[in-house]
Amino acid sequence: MLGLPPKASELQFIDKGRVDLARVRTQFAGTADPLIAGMDVSGGGQRQECHPLPRGLNGRVRDPITLPGDADPDRNQRVGICAELLRETDPAKRIAALFIDAAFGAPIAVRLQGLGFTNVYEVSFGGASPKAYQANMRAYMYSEMKDWLNLGSVFDDDVLCDQLIASGYHINRGGKLVLEPKESVLARMGADACMDDADAFALTFAQPVAPAQPPSSGGRQRPKRRGKWS
Repeated sequence: MLGLPPKASELQFIDKGRVDLARVRTQFAGTADPLIAGMDVSGGGQRQECHPLPRGLNGRVRDPITLPGDADPDRNQRVGICAELLRETDPAKRIAALFIDAAFGAPIAVRLQGLGFTNVYEVSFGGASPKAYQANMRAYMYSEMKDWLNLGSVFDDDVLCDQLIASGYHINRGGKLVLEPKESVLARMGADACMDDADAFALTFAQPVAPAQPPSSGGRQRPKRRGKWS
């Protein structure tokens, strides 16, 4: 089947109705809620996303950052963008934790950790789930994201929302949730398909995060740059 799944299907893990409500819902964050970011790093030219998740249930606190992989083959620009985010001192914009996909993002995580950022974590989508009823971390994070979408608000963005509803699922013989393989989703969605936005968003659910603390990057405080990331 080419294209997106139907609005309601027993094979569709996150239903379209749930996402549609999150697109129009307005939520407000508490001052103690941490701001979390997820980064799904592609190995080539696909769109990839650094998606700051909201404080609490508000998914529109900060605009996501996108950068094609072929525009930054040595990853220097991506490291710089992440470091700038992590150095932010404004409490309203301070990132409490950054979760990076370990597949292609491990070098970025290592470099950021080498700069002194202790709130950067690698996450393997194929790693073990913290809960017994998901087959791996990918299933766990998407499950947590699905529950959050019941009350959370997301950007009214077709690219993100189409990706959120794209994956199918089944329950294996051990009673564990298994999401449709990413390769299968991409093949069904078409030649230019990408799942980086949804995967980056899912990474922000990798583990609970405490409220943000003032940044520490080798004791250096750089002046904040003005301007909008794109």
